[in-house]
Amino acid sequence: MNESTIQLYAKHFFWWSRNNTVKNAGDYFTPFLIAEILKIFPQHLDRLVSHLGARKVLSIGSVLHFAKDDDIVWGSGVNGKISMQELRFRRLAVHAVRGPKTRRVLLDMGIECPEVYGDPAILAPAFFPETLLRKLFPRKSGVCLVPHLNENSDIYKGCNLEIVSPKQDPIQFIAELTAYDGVVSSALHGYIFAEAYGIPCALLKNHSGESPFKYADYQLGTGRKETGPQELVSDALRNLVIPDFDLKVLQHNLIASFPFQELGLTG
Repeated sequence: MNESTIQLYAKHFFWWSRNNTVKNAGDYFTPFLIAEILKIFPQHLDRLVSHLGARKVLSIGSVLHFAKDDDIVWGSGVNGKISMQELRFRRLAVHAVRGPKTRRVLLDMGIECPEVYGDPAILAPAFFPETLLRKLFPRKSGVCLVPHLNENSDIYKGCNLEIVSPKQDPIQFIAELTAYDGVVSSALHGYIFAEAYGIPCALLKNHSGESPFKYADYQLGTGRKETGPQELVSDALRNLVIPDFDLKVLQHNLIASFPFQELGLTG
């Protein structure tokens, strides 16, 4: 996807980047996923411009504190390290949220929120299959480690694991982490992408001050109990597991909840 197309999507589909310069592969996956979903609608961007006006769609990421009244939410979550006072909206069109903890926050604010859960990043395998990814990055043996965006990866130098940085193009990022036999990740989306592709993985406690809220929100949204991250890399390596939730049901529910009508793309 070229930069001009990405900028067109940016006007209507919000994603977070640090200082608008450092891109986080999980959040930055937004325009790539949306472009794939909307491929079936010719001239869809022209229709979006006229239909949405000043409204925007929030999907991947802990970005609800960026929402304004009447924005559209599809799979976003609350950021646990942000004060609830930062949630200044009073009206939202909510189609899905990341998990039940985010839903409870919205319900407590008097905002209708369906019980449809899932981070849209779990849809990656439906649009970017393994055959495509292996053309970008060949298979590797062993386990890789994905640090959180705000961590200094040097802290993991002694672990003897290949580091896959989230500070890159999202499709290349997915191609790299899925090339390994296992994934240890302190970044939520490193964990989510690994689970989506059925790779043994473990969530690692991060050193960047991230709240456990979003990790628990995602896990609960898949129908599992909150397990929390592993404290040490050695613990994570001993506890690599293949996800045991019904991914296809979550994927189906997310696609079924996509706001086609709100975007003026039906009828």
